[in-house]
Amino acid sequence: MQEEWAEYYAHTRSTMFSWNNGSAPGHLRDAVGRLLLGGIRADVLASAYGTPLVVMDIAMIQRAIDMFQSSCDPLGLRISYAAKAFLCAEFARLLSGSGLAMDVCSLGELRVAESGGFRPERLTLHGAGKTDGELEAAVAGRAGRIVLDGLSDLRRLAELAKGGRAVSIILRLNTGVSIDTHSHVRTVGGDAKFGLVPGEEPDAIAAIQNEPALKFAGLHAHAGSQIFDCASLAANVAQLRAAADRFAAHGLICRTLIAGGGFGVQSDPRRPQDALDIGAAIAACTDNAVGSESAPALPIIEFEPGRAIVAHAGTTLYEILAVKWRPSRNVVIVDGGMADNPRPAMYGAYHHVVPAVETSEALRATRVFGRACEQDFIADSMLPRNLERGDLLAVCTTGAYTHSMSSRYNRFPSPTVVAVHEGTHAMWIPASD
Repeated sequence: MQEEWAEYYAHTRSTMFSWNNGSAPGHLRDAVGRLLLGGIRADVLASAYGTPLVVMDIAMIQRAIDMFQSSCDPLGLRISYAAKAFLCAEFARLLSGSGLAMDVCSLGELRVAESGGFRPERLTLHGAGKTDGELEAAVAGRAGRIVLDGLSDLRRLAELAKGGRAVSIILRLNTGVSIDTHSHVRTVGGDAKFGLVPGEEPDAIAAIQNEPALKFAGLHAHAGSQIFDCASLAANVAQLRAAADRFAAHGLICRTLIAGGGFGVQSDPRRPQDALDIGAAIAACTDNAVGSESAPALPIIEFEPGRAIVAHAGTTLYEILAVKWRPSRNVVIVDGGMADNPRPAMYGAYHHVVPAVETSEALRATRVFGRACEQDFIADSMLPRNLERGDLLAVCTTGAYTHSMSSRYNRFPSPTVVAVHEGTHAMWIPASD
């Protein structure tokens, strides 16, 4: 096992986010074709914890964090992990020790971050619609900053904060930039529910100026998810800078501009064009950073990656429950589906599927489904034609927006989440009935 781990670790370091002949980043096979995750055989993990099973590779997470820090730290850029991508107490503790900040979108995420050791100054509270409890948490100082998504939240917070301690606020804007991504994960433009549009800025400025307890810190604009075009990310930052000038003209100086996340992650080995260069994307967002007469001091630019930190770290293991022959392909039904990974059903997300054990058997077009009471399609794949009930399949790139978006549909149990690292494994989240 130690030899297998040593080989795995060397492979991971050299191929970080690169697919290798259909093998996902971090995946390795032993001499007889068995899939290794964190140096441990997938079938051993499935036997120990059951399936469905989400396996999170800590080495991959740490390498992703290192990649962002090496690109951002020399430029003085702050990185906040987007908790919505994946969060549990053990993972929060891991992140707390990394130096990253965190953005949270609910009292539930806030409590988990606190339990993981995050101090308020490293927390930013988000949300498209704030509950009274969330606004009260900001007033109480449980999060160092709150991002206000609209005039309603701003006015409600002003009433709660009146005459009390200072609350650091950031306004979320709808920059309206053109983003080439699925409409369900596009968060700017005319159809987006998020942020203030330019016509609402005068009212927002007046509300801030009328309440001394509201301390204006900056502006925020997250453009969407799975963005592979550096120019779109840079255009979003350019619009934020232009807005900073408008606010500065009224005496509200931006100390920070938060550009959100959205860095695309390659999930399909056939699409090398989706392998976004994170360093190049960050450089595109920070190039030509110049001040203006109204805002001569440049604000700090911040990013909020979520998917780009955890997506490749996750692999979901399923057991095959049934195999059906069809004229053009096999149909495979596994013991999970849209309840534990709604992404394919929600917006056609692609996940690459591979067998836990490679063989010399001929491949056949195979359509993989879950077992829900819908046509819960998971993926089309080329898989061994002789798959049987009880065989294991591995679904790649499931670290982000799978477990965090899971439901209890059909009253299926939620999957166990296990962390693997240097040949060891530990449960992070138990299955729930």
